[in-house]
Amino acid sequence: MASNEKIYVRNIRKDLGIFPNWPTYRQIGLGEVGYYNGRKAQFDWRTSLNDLKINFERNEVGGAASDMYTSRGSVQHSFNANLSDGSSANFKFSKKNLVATQGYDVSHQTIKIDQLENELRSKIANKEIEWNYDWVILSQIWHTVGFTLLISRSNDASIEIVAGNNFMGDVFNIADVNLGLEHRASKNMSHQVVAKRNPNPFFQIHRFTKKGNLELYGNYNLIQIEKMWDTFRTGIWPK
Repeated sequence: MASNEKIYVRNIRKDLGIFPNWPTYRQIGLGEVGYYNGRKAQFDWRTSLNDLKINFERNEVGGAASDMYTSRGSVQHSFNANLSDGSSANFKFSKKNLVATQGYDVSHQTIKIDQLENELRSKIANKEIEWNYDWVILSQIWHTVGFTLLISRSNDASIEIVAGNNFMGDVFNIADVNLGLEHRASKNMSHQVVAKRNPNPFFQIHRFTKKGNLELYGNYNLIQIEKMWDTFRTGIWPK
């Protein structure tokens, strides 16, 4: 049976081309350096660009966004509001090992790749650093004010998330930390985190090659990444 970590990483990696942070509370940041074990779907962060005294510049990308991701074609969700029970979100999973996530107030930051590439070339050529070409670099990171993660354990899994604080809207963000969210009932769920505050749920990595190039891991080109980010943000699959 696959672990929750493998399920989560492989779903997000396959559909969005980015990596999820596991566990969701793990502290990570731009410029982390380490190894990725694809078979185990695990990262082992060993050092950082800062610790190696390698300078890098940052880009802030876009503003805040609200997003929802669900495993393609196999997750149903609906919202209900009534005077007696308040507002609720109901998720049903038709298969095991399915994932649903939503972020509240999402922002995105990246390393300036051209600048870092030149910096690495120079420091390696001048023998200022000893670089391990098996290392990967955490080059993009997403931050959320609130984040919810749901993973199903069977083909008959479900969860109900309810909003408190007297909220009576028809639809709400299931990661909104202002709504007093909690799960009221669940069935056959493998993992759930509701409205976790201030995590960094997703990231991307680059690898510096022996040819002196910084390459996006997995050879996703920038157009693919933009399409995947649009899917993650809007829930609309690119054609």
